[in-house]
Amino acid sequence: MFFNNSLVAVDIGSSAIKMLELSGNSQRLNLKNFGIEALPRGAIEHGSFVDAAVVTQTLKKLVKKLGVKGRRAAVAVSGGGVMIKKVVINSGKDATVNEQVDFHAAQAFQLDLAEIYYDYAEMGMVPNGGDGVEVLIAGARRELVEQYVSVVKASGLELGVIEASALSLANMFEINYGVVDGLIALISVGASNTQVGFVDRGRFLYSHEVPFGGDAYTAAISQTMSMPMESAEALKISAASNPGGLPGDFQRVLNETNNALVSDIKQIFNFFVASPDAEGQGVVKHVFLTGGASRTVGLDTAVASTLGVPVLLANPFQNIEINERKFKLEHLLSLCPMFGVSIGLGIRSKGDKAAA
Repeated sequence: MFFNNSLVAVDIGSSAIKMLELSGNSQRLNLKNFGIEALPRGAIEHGSFVDAAVVTQTLKKLVKKLGVKGRRAAVAVSGGGVMIKKVVINSGKDATVNEQVDFHAAQAFQLDLAEIYYDYAEMGMVPNGGDGVEVLIAGARRELVEQYVSVVKASGLELGVIEASALSLANMFEINYGVVDGLIALISVGASNTQVGFVDRGRFLYSHEVPFGGDAYTAAISQTMSMPMESAEALKISAASNPGGLPGDFQRVLNETNNALVSDIKQIFNFFVASPDAEGQGVVKHVFLTGGASRTVGLDTAVASTLGVPVLLANPFQNIEINERKFKLEHLLSLCPMFGVSIGLGIRSKGDKAAA
């Protein structure tokens, strides 16, 4: 597929807004443009806009910097207001898949459908000769979606596609690593949330978020070492690039916070394994970490040790062509963990189904 109608990818996170454009086709993707603007602490909390005016101004600044005013955007939403559910629908003479989706969406989300926006994508027949069609339904509360729509339009962009960030991450993974044989977990550690998704041979199965991310590390460092939050954040980032010779108090607080986060991640694994979504999928073969806080010192080791699964740091730009005369590669690589969702959004085109 050529990206003649490609959209500007916009990932509005709690600590920063990321934006990029891709060009080319599904065999050869090129980075055309990218940028990032930090958000003030507290402007967004757990996916909800606390200060929409500040978010709008920050997005406007990025739109102007990249010169994309008037373009259509692919936007990711996350947080507790986003819901994804895989269901099996038996289509027959009496009702098509499309006609049955409303019923299954209401059952899956346990909400009045007037309260949410939702879409679906058919994933194919049930594996191993089962009856019915697997359908992935993605929904989000209307008030959450309308926040994003308002901010995006106020920034000078038009809305093209809204997608759940968990699906964007799954797309990012497939772009860069292909369809892996076996069950994998994608763990995205952001500033305020950590999202865990499970994918089996390219089929998205399940995701869940916990309100625990990089900000928890910063707060713990600040409290333990009696320093301002800004200094604690700078120390955390510096240590990720140069982990040698860390002070004892600093190493201890990192270990404690790593263990607390990994405990939450393990609970998600246990819940998934006990759910119908995991039936017949086997064990997780690999874990891939991404997100701005995924490089926190010792986190990959803590995840591997607790879960007993090999852990790799995902590179969202691994299969993306980078013009080194246009972009500073060292700078790009230092930021790449933050662009996992953006890369997944970057392949979307106008007219795509929102839940695909």
